[in-house]
Amino acid sequence: MRELDAATNENRKIVYLDELNFTKKSIALREWSTRNSNLCVAQNDIYVGYRSVIASMTEERGFCFLRVKAEAINGDDFADYLKGLRRKHQKRRLALFMDNLAVHKAQLV
Repeated sequence: MRELDAATNENRKIVYLDELNFTKKSIALREWSTRNSNLCVAQNDIYVGYRSVIASMTEERGFCFLRVKAEAINGDDFADYLKGLRRKHQKRRLALFMDNLAVHKAQLV
């Protein structure tokens, strides 16, 4: 909380950032049907293979920048995403809040 307060006092735009992954298995784990009925899903209709999403949001505007990839996010992908995020917010000073995913700590980043 101390970092958030410091960023606010420095008039930085607060940006929350995270990645998520979707696979056929992730969809199957979240399927459901009404009580006493069978679930019937045409897997071809929902199978899209692997997808990774990097998303960021702000309190003022909600989701502000998304990137979707067909494979896992690596350090180069994340660095490119940050460059795009920087372009989107131009000269405004940012404070990024994210988890400890390895790509967040890559040398290039």
